[in-house]
Amino acid sequence: MTCAPVAAARSGSSARRRPLPRLIIPVLVAGLSLLGTACTPSDPAPPLAPPSAPAGSPAASQTPGEDDFTFEDAAEFDDGLTIEISGTPLARRAGDHEKGAESTNGELVVVAVLITNTGTEPFDAQDALITLQYQGVEDAPLIIDDTGDLRAGFGEPVPPDSDATATLGFAVPFSAIKSIAVTVDPGDDLNEPVTFIGPAEREDEGG
Repeated sequence: MTCAPVAAARSGSSARRRPLPRLIIPVLVAGLSLLGTACTPSDPAPPLAPPSAPAGSPAASQTPGEDDFTFEDAAEFDDGLTIEISGTPLARRAGDHEKGAESTNGELVVVAVLITNTGTEPFDAQDALITLQYQGVEDAPLIIDDTGDLRAGFGEPVPPDSDATATLGFAVPFSAIKSIAVTVDPGDDLNEPVTFIGPAEREDEGG
C-alpha cells in the first residue's frame, strides 16, 4: 500500500505533509513497537525507522536528502499533531538584552517552531524539547532574552483545534548557517522526534 504526500500552502509556498511513525511504549511488555511509517508513491513499504536523522548526526551538516525534512516541510503525526518551522531561520547578531552567544562573538540564529493540534486532547507543548545542531555541535547554546521575545520553548499546552508558536535563539556562528538542523522532540513518549535541515538566512543579506 502506498500513499502520497498532501500539499498544503504555507507562507505562499507548498509544504509537504507526511505521516510520521508513532512510538508506542507497552506497559507490561518489554521493548518498543513502531506503528505507521511514511511512504511515497514510488516506494514500497519502507523499513521501520525514525523519520529523520538523530540529533547531532552528520546529517546536520549535509544537504537534505529525499527522505529528510526541510524548513519547507510539516511533520504530521497520526494523532493530529503537526510540527513545522515557521519561516526561514534568521541569523543575526545578539542585542544587549540577549545572553548566551558569547562563544560565537554575538552571532545567533532565531528559529520559530509552530505546533498545530488537530487532535481531541490538549497537547502538553511545554514538555517539548527544541534543540539546534550544526557541524558536529549537538546542542547549540540557548539564548536568554531579558525581554522574553526569545524563549526556551512552549509555556503551556496547545488545546484541540489550536496552534502555538515558540521563538527561540541559539548561538550559531555565521560560518555554519548554510546547513543547520533543528530537532523537535514532542516529549510525550508517543511521537518520535523530528529533525528539520536547511540553511538560515542572514538578516543583513535578506530581502
